[in-house]
Amino acid sequence: MKISSVGAVSLLLISRIFTLMIYTADKGFTSVSFLLGICLSTVIQGILSLILILLVKKSSADDFYSLISENRFLMIVLSLFYGAFFILSGGTVLKNFTSFANGLFFENVSAFVIAIPIISVAVYGAFSGIKSLSRSASVIFCIFLFMFLITSVLSAEKISPAVFNETTLSLSSVVKYTVYDISASPEFVMLPFFCLYSKNIRKDYFSFLSLRLVILTTSSFLMASVLKDFVNYTDFPFFTLSGAVGGFIKSDALYLVIWTLSASVKLSLILHFVNIFTERIPLKKHLKFILSGIIITLISLTGTVTGNNGNSQIISAVFILLMGGIIPIIFFSKEVFSLDKKTYYDNNNNLSSDRM
Repeated sequence: MKISSVGAVSLLLISRIFTLMIYTADKGFTSVSFLLGICLSTVIQGILSLILILLVKKSSADDFYSLISENRFLMIVLSLFYGAFFILSGGTVLKNFTSFANGLFFENVSAFVIAIPIISVAVYGAFSGIKSLSRSASVIFCIFLFMFLITSVLSAEKISPAVFNETTLSLSSVVKYTVYDISASPEFVMLPFFCLYSKNIRKDYFSFLSLRLVILTTSSFLMASVLKDFVNYTDFPFFTLSGAVGGFIKSDALYLVIWTLSASVKLSLILHFVNIFTERIPLKKHLKFILSGIIITLISLTGTVTGNNGNSQIISAVFILLMGGIIPIIFFSKEVFSLDKKTYYDNNNNLSSDRM
């Protein structure tokens, strides 16, 4: 089932926007390093994406799952590998959701009480299908874009030129933020399988990367220039920024609505990809969604998901680059450039070969 370009780009953007909203700066935050880290991360993802998409175009397989399905053992191993990744990613999203809600709004409410409604909505969204999710994501992104533009305009008069005077730029800090940005981008792992739904994966994915770069760099610049040193002492600087600029509407409250909707869509998208790798399990689709939702909830509530420290970010970044780029590129390269082509005899009984 193909979805529109607007829906495809919005789905991927909503996934990254949720992570932006729950970002917490470390005590040594430097805006220039952060900006350069985001740019370098985007370049790395862009190069790997371009190589992968070009190989997919030359391949007989439309997406990575179709390719690995040709080998039963390989399909089982990689399905477990990728399925576990998305399950853990869902647990991280739900944990971040409950932590944010507990920290700012519902301090005395159990995380279980907060998790159940959002995972229930996510299960329903996943069962509704990728097309319904893409429409919902398009609406949510339009609301976010409207609020984002308002926040940017209202922030203009509060911008301080001091942000340009940073002299603490170092290679290690740029690498650190590059690793962070990659670790916060599980949508990159969706790319090898997203070819199945996108009408033009090259245009859609690079539109996503471009808009993602604009939103992230603009946000980090505004947070650093408006909040200044306070960005190191607030738990969620993006929300603090939206509240600090004020305006004719309660922008931070509307951002809260966007954040909640983004979390449900992101979880629904993750559940949808989990279903891809469990489609051969002899259970009805809605039961598999419910079971995946229960596992994600248990992972988020039992502390199985690791924290957001430097080591976990490095591990996460490595897995994301491997699963979203390197592993699919290896398999597609083997399929495209393999000498073991389909052979056949022509009408004159001459042995010939053809690309499958």
